[in-house]
Amino acid sequence: MKKLRITLLLTILLSLFLFISCTSDNEPIDQAIPTVDPVTPAETIGLPIITTKASFTDELTSSPKLGGTITSDGGSPITASGIVWSTTTNPTIANSKTNDNTSVGNFTSTMTGLSPKTTYYVRAYATNSKGTSYGIERTITTIDSTIDNALALMTANIDNVQYNVMRPYLYAFTGNDVNVQNDGGAIGDPRFLWIQGDTSDNLDTLIEINLHIPNDKWTPGTYTLYEREDLSTTAECQAHLILNDGNFSMITSGTLTVTEFNLTTKRIKGTFSFTYSKSETPGDFKVTNGTFNYALDDSYFD
Repeated sequence: MKKLRITLLLTILLSLFLFISCTSDNEPIDQAIPTVDPVTPAETIGLPIITTKASFTDELTSSPKLGGTITSDGGSPITASGIVWSTTTNPTIANSKTNDNTSVGNFTSTMTGLSPKTTYYVRAYATNSKGTSYGIERTITTIDSTIDNALALMTANIDNVQYNVMRPYLYAFTGNDVNVQNDGGAIGDPRFLWIQGDTSDNLDTLIEINLHIPNDKWTPGTYTLYEREDLSTTAECQAHLILNDGNFSMITSGTLTVTEFNLTTKRIKGTFSFTYSKSETPGDFKVTNGTFNYALDDSYFD
């Protein structure tokens, strides 16, 4: 009986030893895992790192442009990059694309073969031997090329930057070239022809020029251009410039020339230039080589 008790005691001690040993050799399943610096998926698998530019250029044309920036090739040479687009979200290289760059850095690509008045989803891409990376998605709605045989067009050099395609805000949707202002004014008060040109439809990045021509100057000639102040009784050519750099502008001098005002073809054409000041930036600034070619499509001329 004494031997049986000793054997039972040894069995209990052995079991307790094995339990403690196993517990010390295996970490608990909820043990904290040491943290490491986060890495992006692209860095993990060696894909290129790319961003899409914030806005389009030549947005109001049939061939808008969008750029990207490749900041890293991921450790392998870039074999293709450009932009991809589709009428559905998250376009890939299986959709329409450009392929015009194989270098790290900035690039710009041109969209082609687009349908009018259609919204496209666009993003930059870059490919190396590991695969393809994409930048953030942008959207653009193409112009309606059937609006008129001759679309409204303003051009201008603004502070030494040339803009060759400027049109009224949301022109692709409205199709309105010009508006007549103060049409309900008293007899004898001037009516103004409002001509607007925007560099894009993006309110965050656009630059906008507004020209206001009184009806006694709806004839070929050169006229002094003033900052917009009174569009009800002051029969002078007036203008206003909207910038995208946080400054308010004030036109200090300028001229506007009407080269054609034709009620048969319903067309107005001309040129303009002016100097202006900025609210937050000292100095004189210039808009040069301004041109406009617009349809007289307001109902006032019917």
